[in-house]
Amino acid sequence: MDRGMDDLNTDERIVFHTKEHWAILIGPFLLLIASGLLIPAKGLYALALFCFAALLILLLFVRYQRSALIITDRSLFIRTWFLRQSERRIPLTSLVNGSVQMPALGKLLDFGKVRIIRTGGRNILFRFLASPMLFLEHLHEEVTRVRNGEEQAG
Repeated sequence: MDRGMDDLNTDERIVFHTKEHWAILIGPFLLLIASGLLIPAKGLYALALFCFAALLILLLFVRYQRSALIITDRSLFIRTWFLRQSERRIPLTSLVNGSVQMPALGKLLDFGKVRIIRTGGRNILFRFLASPMLFLEHLHEEVTRVRNGEEQAG
């Protein structure tokens, strides 16, 4: 079972699960390659940059492995990691709207930036999210379903 699903209530139904896209590693890998090629010419400075890029790749890989965004029938469960793990559960009733921005490379590799607007105007921003259009589509469907259920009950 995925790490992101361990803490969910047993009576919640998982609708959609995604995480950060592996594209978060592209920039650091390019930096690692470039600094590696510069080591013979620039020496210690290029070596220091190479070590920095390697450390950044390691940290971002752990972040990639441990991140999770899970839409259930009642909430949005968010697990992120960067030097420490952070988890949030946001009720679907507190979500208002959302939007997706995908760069050209994101359209090819299916990743992008998702902005979710909560009640009170607060924003939640996810960068390098895998399958952002599908995520937002499922989120919109569940929020609509929950709101319609509340209106019928009220």
